[in-house]
Amino acid sequence: MPAPDALIPAVAGPRIVWATRFPPSDAFRGGDAIYTAKLVRSLGRQARVDVLCHDGGGGAERDADPGVYWHRLAWRKRPGWQSVAHRVPNIAFQFDRPAFWARLRTLSAEADAVFLDHLGVWGGAARFATDVRRAGGPPVIAVTHNHEASLRRGMTAGVGDPLLRAALRLDSWKAARLEARTLRAVDAATCITEADLAAFRADHETLPLLVLPPGYDGPVVGDRRISPASPVRAVLLGSTTAFHKRLVLEQALASLQCLNEAAELSIDVVGDIDGEFHARAAATAGPGLRVVGYVPDLAATLAGARAAILADTVGGGFKLRALSLVFHRVPILAVAGALDGMGLAAGRHFLEFPDLASLVRALPAVLRDVGRLDTMQQAAFEHARGRFDWDRRATALLDFARSLRGSLAAGSRARIARA
Repeated sequence: MPAPDALIPAVAGPRIVWATRFPPSDAFRGGDAIYTAKLVRSLGRQARVDVLCHDGGGGAERDADPGVYWHRLAWRKRPGWQSVAHRVPNIAFQFDRPAFWARLRTLSAEADAVFLDHLGVWGGAARFATDVRRAGGPPVIAVTHNHEASLRRGMTAGVGDPLLRAALRLDSWKAARLEARTLRAVDAATCITEADLAAFRADHETLPLLVLPPGYDGPVVGDRRISPASPVRAVLLGSTTAFHKRLVLEQALASLQCLNEAAELSIDVVGDIDGEFHARAAATAGPGLRVVGYVPDLAATLAGARAAILADTVGGGFKLRALSLVFHRVPILAVAGALDGMGLAAGRHFLEFPDLASLVRALPAVLRDVGRLDTMQQAAFEHARGRFDWDRRATALLDFARSLRGSLAAGSRARIARA
């Protein structure tokens, strides 16, 4: 447990309170968790950050990040079926605990800004933000990872089971309602892509918004050439850490079953895949398809691939794994919409296909066009170089919070900012 506040040394700069689900850990590897971990760590180099979260992520948690102090509360997952009768979606139902909001009120008393990170901690956000405003407290800022109303619509459309589809539609309706209620109550919000900005702006015309794409501080491959000597192999990146990601992976694997031995290529399926799904997918994999699952050394896996497949038919927006591919110099093959918000140009920086079926049909020929693949990965790398810096993102967020505090004091609101 973290030391009591009285024992925590003073840190120069503003004091930020960050409320989120779990501390980052080896067992919590989703893109939203990585975004939070990297941003919080960068904020800690410029401010004091008190992070309120729950125990339960597992793995080795980071207590050593300078300027970041963790306040963990005991937590146990509730049965998902209990959320059906609850007012909020399942993910918020899991984290909506009275002790969390009581502790957040205490931490926020001396804060310069409070950030509510993720739909999962928005269960009581509207009441909290209203109470803070009435008490003349700091600005309360919602940190979004998707436009949930849009994401959930796409997710339910891809489900065949009528009972599951009905349950998901109810949960999606709750998520959209909670998102709208929260954004009406908070003082401002951040979003990751311009597409999300447009969606939020349509619903909340006067809400101050900061567009805050991710940074990148991972491995960078200085030089790489794709040649005929490279194995005719692609990597499919996917996971089962969220329902919509599981759905995407299921659809991609089903489409790849159309490949036959005559294609003379191999595809490695890599990502955070749970044991049951992994066993079932491996048992039914077609020719050349190898279900690998999580790999601790992604760089070694990507080094021998001619291309990577992003098959996200559900859940658009910024893909952190796409940034990793660009900086590892791996050409990207994506379905339409999978890379929206990345700032990459289809045809120049990656190849885009209208659907999974057309991508799979084109795959044998595309993987053998090494000249085009090599030119494309070089262009994507040059485009991304120098554009994705976490410390600059943290500076932009602190500037946004500072200006918001000033504008609230003056009784005005700036509408849109961009990192």
